[in-house]
Amino acid sequence: SVIQVGNNGTTLNKWEWHRDGTRKWVIYNDGRTNGLAGQDSLVFKHGVSSDGDDHINFYMKPDDQTVYFHGDISGSDDLFLRKDTSGLGPIIYQRNDNAGGITGIYLSKGDADDANNLNKGFLDYANASKKLNLINYSGPVILMTSASDGLVNRLYVSQSGDVGIGNSNPPEKLTVEGNISASGQYYGEQIIVTHHFADIAETTERFI
Repeated sequence: SVIQVGNNGTTLNKWEWHRDGTRKWVIYNDGRTNGLAGQDSLVFKHGVSSDGDDHINFYMKPDDQTVYFHGDISGSDDLFLRKDTSGLGPIIYQRNDNAGGITGIYLSKGDADDANNLNKGFLDYANASKKLNLINYSGPVILMTSASDGLVNRLYVSQSGDVGIGNSNPPEKLTVEGNISASGQYYGEQIIVTHHFADIAETTERFI
């Protein structure tokens, strides 16, 4: 059996829900060419007939699988994302269509079926304790920035806990490529100078 709603031209095909003579909800296939979501989109909307596009809850377009929400998405359990067929996902991002840019969280190998959490990466922000946790169960944690020649590793933390700044294969607990500047004192058991030149500007003891 088929229930078919059809129309000609650039008009709306609508299903409406009313209570006490007032419309509460409407679902329509938008035949207009100047509608918010484009022609032949399927729109879910709340409110009376005089309410505008600011009462749209979500819509879908005829040529993709995306659901476009207008407003917050609330959930009471986990959200599982699967990577797309190109292997680039999953991605959580905020898009600014006017500015033409995106910002977001990229989870490179998340797999909801992986019971051991191997191959999972997390960006965890705990608002109450003001923490930002980067977690990777199957490899290092890397912080990168964009440069003219592509992405550049800035901070690298290996699975064994070695930290590299400007170094993606730190041989020591902390390896820094470049100068180190400090405004306080150095506390340590010994200093090993591997070059023949050392310049100590003051005679006051600084190494305790």
